[in-house]
Amino acid sequence: MVYETMRTGFEGGPDYPIGKRMFIARIKFLEGLCRADPGKPYAPRDIRNYQERVIIPGMKSGKINDGSDGGYDDRKMRFSHSFIEHATDSAVGPVDLNLCFGHTCFEEFKEVFNNDLFENHRLVDKGVKIWGDRYAFFARAPGVQGVPITKDGEIILGIRNVNTTGNEGEDLYTGALNGTGGSLIYRENPKDIDLEEDVVREASELGVLPNHIEKIVFCGAFSNPELFNVDFDFGHLVFTNQPAEYWSSGKYLANVPESERGEHKEKLVVIRGKRELDQLLKEGQLSDGRKFDIIYSACGVLDSIEPDEMA
Repeated sequence: MVYETMRTGFEGGPDYPIGKRMFIARIKFLEGLCRADPGKPYAPRDIRNYQERVIIPGMKSGKINDGSDGGYDDRKMRFSHSFIEHATDSAVGPVDLNLCFGHTCFEEFKEVFNNDLFENHRLVDKGVKIWGDRYAFFARAPGVQGVPITKDGEIILGIRNVNTTGNEGEDLYTGALNGTGGSLIYRENPKDIDLEEDVVREASELGVLPNHIEKIVFCGAFSNPELFNVDFDFGHLVFTNQPAEYWSSGKYLANVPESERGEHKEKLVVIRGKRELDQLLKEGQLSDGRKFDIIYSACGVLDSIEPDEMA
């Protein structure tokens, strides 16, 4: 993966505020903290204790599925915190970005949507008071976001029509533009996290095969503050060797998993040129007059695109 620049910033500390670009030597994945239990707020939050307290009992009771039966894996990675280290002796040189993860589960992820606003703000205050972390009592189960760019410099986006929260009748992003995305693969050991593997897996949603990918560029992390940073993705640009015609002609559908073909037929948007992209980001409108919202993380990735990376 190309880590040459983190384009839109990260919560790396006061020396690297959001919006300041960092030149990254490498990204390292380390063990962090699991979600704090509102009912037992002082319980240990390391992975071993969380497994014994939440995951193992939940699997035994049937409340947590590990995906071995072909269903979804309810176990999730939880983004805990990050910090940076200078990769060289120079204070202005490349940095190592350390991303720390614990575990959580899908039921915990849904809680922020089921709670009322007062309860979520109460949990923020509780997290600051007990753990010094406003998000200690939130799942923060991250995903990956990949925005494909064609061989001829055009952007491919889908129109989302799936449920975000898992709650019947409730979806924050229906009809919004999105790249390809999904949850990080659950790993027993956070050191085994592989963002590139996850991006490649999700890119198949739009017919992007591994041999179509020229390079993947990490753009940063994007979390919606209105959702208490639960809606959280690691954003990437996916540069392909396929022309825009591969998508506009419908050829890509042959490489979309069969279970997802119905979702994508006639639900693609092609962004042709930086001018149209800028109009979409500023006005929420394409050159043909259609108006769209954009999923938060996809908006962050799109905003990082340089003029010479498009047609």
